[in-house]
Amino acid sequence: MHRKELACLFNWSKKHMGLPDINPCTGLEKMPEEKKVKLIPTYQEFLRMLAATSGDDRNLLVLLAYTMGRIDEILRLTWQDVNFERQTITLWTRKNKSGEWKHRIISMNEDSKSVLTGMWNRRKQEKWVFFNKKEQDRFNRRPKFMRSVCKRAGIPFYGFHCITDFRAGFVDNKIAPILLTMTTRTECPQGLRLWGPLNTLHFC
Repeated sequence: MHRKELACLFNWSKKHMGLPDINPCTGLEKMPEEKKVKLIPTYQEFLRMLAATSGDDRNLLVLLAYTMGRIDEILRLTWQDVNFERQTITLWTRKNKSGEWKHRIISMNEDSKSVLTGMWNRRKQEKWVFFNKKEQDRFNRRPKFMRSVCKRAGIPFYGFHCITDFRAGFVDNKIAPILLTMTTRTECPQGLRLWGPLNTLHFC
């Protein structure tokens, strides 16, 4: 267990179990870390991911990229979190210091609205956006999803967090529609071209 995790454990025990106000990890010096270079998909690789998926699997990738949300935030989406009138998406997480549920509201664009509208019109139940028919509940995890997608796309393995890094690192609001618009001809700065639907990709 690392120094950071041990320090959090002592702080939690002090707060919730009434242990003495002492944290033996406070005075420990940080050990040197060897930082690894993050692997981030290119435009071409992300579009290959989209081309290798269909239906709600593709919609999952699109919403991950558009919202920059964590996979748990997207899988936890309910239809109550999607406001078509105000064109907003509300994401919930407990990944914070207090561990409390906190939310952030993201504005839709026309493409994310189109994706969610299609899912709404095809819904089989009234609660979850991403519904697991087999379990009759929401998807809690998709552990094999990205490995399968990357294999079909013929690209190296990327985890869900890489989609967020891709969106943050390479896509600003002006470029975002390239990922989401599936019916218009668009050109990106790197020369990647979309002609018509996603199933007819041309690279130049």
